[in-house]
Amino acid sequence: MSVTGVRQVSRRTHLLTPAIALVLAMSACGGGGGEAGATNSAGSVEGKSVALISCGDFNRWCQVFNHGIMDDLRSNGADVTYLESQFDAAVQSQQVDQAISQNPDLIILYAADARALVPAMRRAQQRDIPIINVVSAPAPEGKPYITSSVEPGAVELGKNAGLNLIEGLKEAGVTEGNVVAVTGTAGTIEVPLRMQGFMSVMDQNPQYKVVETQDANWDPQKAAQISQQLFAKYRDKGGIQGAFGMSDDLANAIIQTAKQAGVTVGAANKGLVVVSSNCYKVGIDNIEAGDQYGTSTESPGRYSEFVQKWVNEYLTKGSIEKEIIQEEVRITRANVGEWKDTCSVI
Repeated sequence: MSVTGVRQVSRRTHLLTPAIALVLAMSACGGGGGEAGATNSAGSVEGKSVALISCGDFNRWCQVFNHGIMDDLRSNGADVTYLESQFDAAVQSQQVDQAISQNPDLIILYAADARALVPAMRRAQQRDIPIINVVSAPAPEGKPYITSSVEPGAVELGKNAGLNLIEGLKEAGVTEGNVVAVTGTAGTIEVPLRMQGFMSVMDQNPQYKVVETQDANWDPQKAAQISQQLFAKYRDKGGIQGAFGMSDDLANAIIQTAKQAGVTVGAANKGLVVVSSNCYKVGIDNIEAGDQYGTSTESPGRYSEFVQKWVNEYLTKGSIEKEIIQEEVRITRANVGEWKDTCSVI
């Protein structure tokens, strides 16, 4: 397998219309796996077999992301097996073995727990079956077993959230205060990477103290429960002035819970400043309404198209860079119109 270098790519695209119906898992044809099966003399993916192992349709972000990849591959003649789970590493390990038994030309893997999946990834490499890692960065010990990692800019997403939050707090006239973070699934490496980027900004602004970081597992209902508890906990401790909900639907849960608790929301209202890093339609609406200060460009449609490009390049050419990182952009009211369509696919 030929892999070289690291590439960071800026690619602004809009999601092609995603499939709405659920797609049943299909048995992939044996494609001869590995490097020998990766390159097609006609430069086409037709007849190639791909196993997509990812989070499932229960999660709206995952649904759009996964179906975008599957629709693209199938429209170009590839056979795709879709193996989904609810961020369950044990199930995914079994799914990798299932995929290995079908000897596909490629496995696309969004690991629920990058470290827990290392033994399964090793088994795939032993069978010369290439893996393109997506969404969350691989664990360091897993890097030898993947062909490439095609990722969002996780650290940059966190930095963008931090920059938006500091800007919003200053606009609100807040000179010091408490900040909370409600995150996605902590077992995926993308979450600590985003927090690394976020904290790199917050550490430079110590007047704003990050007092709580809690895992909502990308679940808005759980985020609402966490937020309710945090607002109650800090009511007599100076309150909460800023919040980072890692995706727009988590941020929206914080916003709605704050309003129910009688907390003023929005920088322009000198209230709670809320930011995010995955953009959804609800986030765009909240930014336009002044309830959310900002988000970032990690849209499932934009990122799915980014992955599609590099999956197709590998399947047709047999070689891509070892690590490819998508460039991310801060979104606030100043540029929300520019990103409205891209971020409104869910």
